[in-house]
Amino acid sequence: MKNWKYILSLFVLIMLFGLYIKGYTYGVNSDNSNIRMKDEVDKENPVLSGIVYNYYIKDQDDYVVVFKKDKKTVYMETGILVNSLDENDAKMIKAGIPVEDITALYAYLESFTS
Repeated sequence: MKNWKYILSLFVLIMLFGLYIKGYTYGVNSDNSNIRMKDEVDKENPVLSGIVYNYYIKDQDDYVVVFKKDKKTVYMETGILVNSLDENDAKMIKAGIPVEDITALYAYLESFTS
């Protein structure tokens, strides 16, 4: 009579394991379309990354311009033409480069001029 309790317990464990496996495979698509890199998530939501971006380097009228963190107030006009940069840097500028502090800002600007 005690054997039915063990069989029932084993059946319940197998069912729970099966549900666990099914839930795992349900959470991950076979084409991995729901998986994103951490950098992508951080760019979309800087609060999650813990980083506060105080400046943004963007293009304005084909020139490299530094904006304050509100992305509207111009902090500095550099006089650097976006067309004078290499292709990769120009793409980054057009997308906008978030910068944490003034030291990183000047390091970026220096890399564009050298």
